[in-house]
Amino acid sequence: MEFHDLKSRHAGNRAWIVGTGPSLDAFDWSIGPDDFLIVIHRAFGVAQIAPGRTYWQVLDDAWGNGVPGPWTEWRDDIMRGNGATGLFLDPLFSGTEPGTPAPRHPNIVRFGTPMKGQRDILHWSSDVLADRGLLYTYAGSGCTALHAAAYMGAVECVFVGLDGGDGYAKCLSAWYDEPAKGGFGYVMPRDFLCEAAEILDMNVRDLAVGD
Repeated sequence: MEFHDLKSRHAGNRAWIVGTGPSLDAFDWSIGPDDFLIVIHRAFGVAQIAPGRTYWQVLDDAWGNGVPGPWTEWRDDIMRGNGATGLFLDPLFSGTEPGTPAPRHPNIVRFGTPMKGQRDILHWSSDVLADRGLLYTYAGSGCTALHAAAYMGAVECVFVGLDGGDGYAKCLSAWYDEPAKGGFGYVMPRDFLCEAAEILDMNVRDLAVGD
């Protein structure tokens, strides 16, 4: 499957973007009949798959390095047809790096990221980037999931487990919030998620118990 095959696949519907933070404990995986899930990294280990509406997003190569473990097993389950689709980062696949891309599979969609220094793509819109298999990653996995959801036509995204747990409340770099240390401010990736949503013109909210 090619990434552009996902364009507008869930047009007008709601996306649930699921991480592994504390609010995941309040999520029972009940979603609307037209909603879809983008499950990030390890959260897939507890996911209740809605066939045809569940995507496992992975931003590193742990799923494909040949080392036995749950990520490899989850990938193999997807390839065997468990109802989910894999969204796997593969810079080689998008042509942003030299080399041989991973083989195609009907249940797996591979994507790349815009590389620093690619000035010829600075004017491209988010849709044009996605048409070419490129997704934003500047705020990490949550930002990438937002871009994917927008490309698939979501009109709203609900964050689950993206609330400060599992690294989401950590500083992106060695900045400090104390002027005496000469830093530029303590920037939360969670703030960048909201900024990305604004860029993508996406309505977002956090999981509330009872949703």
